[in-house]
Amino acid sequence: MVNLGFVLENIMGICAVKYRNKRENCLDDLLILTSSLWTPEEVFYGFAVWNDEGYFYRRTDIEHDLREVEGLGEIFGYMGIARVSGTKTGQPYIPEGEPEAGPFALTFDGFFEDKDALRDEQGRHVYRPFNAEIAGGFLKERGDFKDGLVSLREEILRGTSGYYTIGIITGKGYMYVSRSYDSPHDVFIGADEKRVAVSTDIQGLEKLGLKIVSDVKGGEIVVINPDNTKTSYFSLRPKRRID
Repeated sequence: MVNLGFVLENIMGICAVKYRNKRENCLDDLLILTSSLWTPEEVFYGFAVWNDEGYFYRRTDIEHDLREVEGLGEIFGYMGIARVSGTKTGQPYIPEGEPEAGPFALTFDGFFEDKDALRDEQGRHVYRPFNAEIAGGFLKERGDFKDGLVSLREEILRGTSGYYTIGIITGKGYMYVSRSYDSPHDVFIGADEKRVAVSTDIQGLEKLGLKIVSDVKGGEIVVINPDNTKTSYFSLRPKRRID
């Protein structure tokens, strides 16, 4: 059984946004989305943006309003992802080196109770200090993010007790969102003619004037393609549940 109490009180949510036009800057939208997520007195922000020039810009564990960060207005990226938490988590996670599937940034809300149970494709432990690093390490060397997320979902079902909501943006222009079956967090997808965004808080999407097109269900993997079309992958709901 997973004890959700401590975990939930430190989880405020994730969000991401991607423009169709690569000349647009997503940062203002990302700030609006993060400001809509519920926060306690002490909060830590982390965000990463991709500007299509071959690298990510990242800031993590910012202890105050993102709008107060010096030099923030100089950051440019048409695709970005963010995390808000009550604890320092080092997110978003960006892997070192050259991952098999290409560069990516990952945010993670969730909890792996048995961290030693998760292994990579070579059978090696992927233990790291933070859950996001564990998930990122699990996905790093897989050549396909969708297949990697399916494998992670199946690992949870096989006995790596826990739950998760994951958001990923990639240097190839894809966005992935996935929830385990027992994730306590809703995830919503909004879109208009120029952008698509996801958030664990629907109000942020409404503030951007986006039409809510769907939510992400437990066990679902949603892929936002480079042209902003959406594809989804499901699996059958398991009999076992985490109470």
